[in-house]
Amino acid sequence: MACPMLLLILSAASAQVVCPLGTQVSAGGDHALISIPEPRPATYALGDNRYGQLGQGHDQAISHRVKIEVGPRIEGIAAGSTHSLLLADGTVWAAGDGSRGQLGNGGVESQWSPLVMPLPEKALAASAGCWFSLLLMQSGEVYGTGHNSLGQLGVGDDWRLTKPQKMQLPGKAKGIAAGCSHSLVLLESGEVYGTGENWYGQLGLGHQEDQKFPQKMHLNGTARAIAAGTSHSLILMDSGEVLSVGSNIHGQLGLGHNEQILTPKPMPLDARAVAVAAGDLHSLVVTEDGRCFGAGGNSDGQLGVPGIQEHNMPVRMKITERVLDVAAGWSYSLMVSDNGIFTAGYSLLHNVAHMDGAHPLSFEEPPVLL
Repeated sequence: MACPMLLLILSAASAQVVCPLGTQVSAGGDHALISIPEPRPATYALGDNRYGQLGQGHDQAISHRVKIEVGPRIEGIAAGSTHSLLLADGTVWAAGDGSRGQLGNGGVESQWSPLVMPLPEKALAASAGCWFSLLLMQSGEVYGTGHNSLGQLGVGDDWRLTKPQKMQLPGKAKGIAAGCSHSLVLLESGEVYGTGENWYGQLGLGHQEDQKFPQKMHLNGTARAIAAGTSHSLILMDSGEVLSVGSNIHGQLGLGHNEQILTPKPMPLDARAVAVAAGDLHSLVVTEDGRCFGAGGNSDGQLGVPGIQEHNMPVRMKITERVLDVAAGWSYSLMVSDNGIFTAGYSLLHNVAHMDGAHPLSFEEPPVLL
């Protein structure tokens, strides 16, 4: 997403980032990754570090933002529930919880510092779910590793994998999205395939049977982007329409009710959408005029509106800036604008919740050690 300039506004306690072109945000469970490409490329991590997912060589709590460095310039980021993936020159680096093999290095140990994941070719993108990882390769193939008890790796069985294995797909992929126990793949044709858990209908197949091989989602038209939440899915169509499917207990599908949906339905919006994000129990949509809408759970204020009431219809976030991109975590939201990165909901730095709208994300500096 475009962001025209970079500016660091420094005070004795904080630094606020104003976004350059290509700024990326990725929201994990209780940690997040932020990549700023210009003029001095840097990738930051903040939030929970109990499994070493911030990549700092330890698993101690950190109350400020930290920089992640893996040598090459980091070009892609993916934050999972308790692990992190970094993409640099086609190489994937992984850190954090490795208990299900999600780090793809052949073991099940956690790693406090990023380690290279062995891959058969260069990767273009990565997506991190609950204890599993997806990798989009330059060839258009998709590989997965980690937790696979419901078939989310799409390899035909439910055995855990500790090294990446190729997903069985009918065509070349151009997009991937890892939910908690399901995976979505966007093909070059604009078709969407899903595999894994389908108890809530999140694969959009019209039924609730889990799948061990990718199955084609029922869509009318071609898709541009995909997002996978804990138990629901969002599909951004070429038309600018947003379709939602799956769990809707908290109204996260934004359809005006709380009924579970087994085939994708259009979310009522008054403008074309350009970006979507799916969190644990909430959904975010950015429209072409820069407004941000949210639906679903709001217990920590993650929808960016005053109060903690759930909303089963899209509500406009309280943010004055033009929003360009979004990311949704378990109970918080991140918004990229021309003038900075904003957050709503649970604060990754302060262990409190913002329940009155979106706030600028100020990166607190660590105390000076004398």
